[in-house]
Amino acid sequence: MAKEGDAIPTGKAIRTPPSIPALIAALAATAVLTVGLGAPPSAQAISRQRANRVALRVLGTAKLRRPVVLFGLPRSLAKGTRVMEAGPGPTTRKKTKFKRTRFGLKAITRVANARLPRRAWLFWEDLLPYGEFQHPSILLLIDDRTGRVLRRQAESLFPLVNGRLAAFLRSPRAYGSGGFRVFANFPPAGAGRAAATTASRTRAPPLAAAALAAPPNLTGSCVITIGDRVDPLFGGSFKLIAQVARELHLSHYDAKDGIALDAEVNYQIRHGCRDVLIVIAGHGFPAVGSNYKDPNTGQAVPESGFAQVGLQYSAGKDSQGKDIVRSDYLDSEAVRKIMKKHRHVGFKLVVDSCFSGRWMQLFDVPNLRFIATGSRSDQFGFGAVPATYDDGQHFMFPTGSQKAGVITYNPAVMLEDHTTNPNLAQPFINGILRGLDFWAHSDADRATTGDDLAKALVVAFAHEGENNFIAQKGTATPQVLDESGRMPEGGPVVETEDFGSDLAEDPFAALGDFFADVAYIPNTVAAKPRLRGAQARGYIASATAPADGTVTQITVKGNAVSGDMPGPGGSEPIRFSVARPQPDGRLVVITTTNPPFTLPGTPGTYTYDMSKTSFPCCKLKKGDVVTLDARGGRFAVFGRVPGSVTDTFSMAGPTFDAGTTWTPTHHPDVELLMRVTERPG
Repeated sequence: MAKEGDAIPTGKAIRTPPSIPALIAALAATAVLTVGLGAPPSAQAISRQRANRVALRVLGTAKLRRPVVLFGLPRSLAKGTRVMEAGPGPTTRKKTKFKRTRFGLKAITRVANARLPRRAWLFWEDLLPYGEFQHPSILLLIDDRTGRVLRRQAESLFPLVNGRLAAFLRSPRAYGSGGFRVFANFPPAGAGRAAATTASRTRAPPLAAAALAAPPNLTGSCVITIGDRVDPLFGGSFKLIAQVARELHLSHYDAKDGIALDAEVNYQIRHGCRDVLIVIAGHGFPAVGSNYKDPNTGQAVPESGFAQVGLQYSAGKDSQGKDIVRSDYLDSEAVRKIMKKHRHVGFKLVVDSCFSGRWMQLFDVPNLRFIATGSRSDQFGFGAVPATYDDGQHFMFPTGSQKAGVITYNPAVMLEDHTTNPNLAQPFINGILRGLDFWAHSDADRATTGDDLAKALVVAFAHEGENNFIAQKGTATPQVLDESGRMPEGGPVVETEDFGSDLAEDPFAALGDFFADVAYIPNTVAAKPRLRGAQARGYIASATAPADGTVTQITVKGNAVSGDMPGPGGSEPIRFSVARPQPDGRLVVITTTNPPFTLPGTPGTYTYDMSKTSFPCCKLKKGDVVTLDARGGRFAVFGRVPGSVTDTFSMAGPTFDAGTTWTPTHHPDVELLMRVTERPG
């Protein structure tokens, strides 16, 4: 039983090792022990050579019966250097606080003893070389003065040094460099670097735009990418996606987090995209209860309740000056919410991460027409492994299988990697995108599918194995769900515009109790820097309607605190009114929804469909205000936002009848957490 990272550096004559022990012996025989440049002798108590020997002895790396790479920095780290894992790992997850946002998750992990108490050598044993995370590894710190172990820590992510990736993780070239490798039993030190360098100079074969006089007409389709832009493991995938999109004349956009993904989807749909492809590339999590323990670390890989990938991470300090790591995640519930907002638009989803098959849990979204993942829900995923030695001779890789996070090799059947992957993209991403290129070249397939992107992806998946070497070896099994018949290329696009709050703040009960009818009125919505650029698409930080139109839905964040039926499990009747500002500062009621909606007593984000009213609602003129109304009570639907202003008006009697005039009271630095979706025209 062994883990992935399985290039076997044999020569051409050795194609079928007789047994696993013989294979391991061959691996050990080709292991590389390197001595890089160290600090001057006067600056350290032990040499790098001695530190290497200590690390090898403590970890027993050379004795492991599995593919492994032991990395070491060429110089010792100074006292006070911060060394921490890039997120919640097996030993730090209990010190992590997760918070759900509108479209994702945020986590803060407290890191104890992050700073080195004295000068030390850093080593990192990668137990799943070239694998995506999360996967097992071990961090080892050796005291530079005594040669004793300062810290040995099981990890499922990777180390950060003063907030940055360790030097050997900053590029594919660095990962394959013999200057950082203390021990490697695949590929030989230096070969990874040479292969990566050769691949980067290789010109990709022409894609579909050059293949046919008339490339596919995908003007009604778009692709939005989201994932880990920090880890270079994914860099080749994003590069290939951009290349294929460009040559197929397919609109392509990138989102950095869930809020940006929602904004990009809104923007693209308003501008004519009726067929949205979302491509996710990041580090994934197994399901809760999987308990995938590594035999070397004894620790289980951290788990998540929904399919989930990491997007970004940063090291910093909390309000008490403690070292922390902040992490952002995207999960299947956030993507579900985005797709449900646009029921008239067809979506496609392609995911490459560890345990990516978990994203199949979105199968029941009625407008999701296609899902493809790089592995099953119980399988680790992998990045690209160099295919050749310096001289161009191919490595030999054993075939195998993977189940419940365990890879079993079959060294009796060996393969060379002859796939086309000059970008060093993730093998599954490489396979399905080159499958899409195959479709674009195929007159016969295009005659069958037309220019329907979902149907094109079904063809692409059928050919992805031709350029997915991991699938060829059998160590991960791509999955597909074909629901391309659900919708005919997406329905007519209804353009909308959102205005009001961005709903980013935590709700609180700002304005006290009211004992008569009350209207909560947006007066000013402060623009926030985080909503500039791509995130601002489809959203206007405005208290008033940006154009004439019709309200289609209203979203409120928070809960009812008191009133008719307060508290968890209860609810409070609410209405929404359209009011028109007057030159003297008063407002005149134009219309009010009927029958009333309800706001639950449980905190949450609630969306109200205006088609549920008893009459056509609600027409707006540019500059009109939409208000949240109640017959008294107290509501936690406000955020503390400098520069925002919320007004109130309360009285007994017919407060919300058309033609009623309100004289509002102003409440500065308070934002009503309500967003209005308007269909202009």
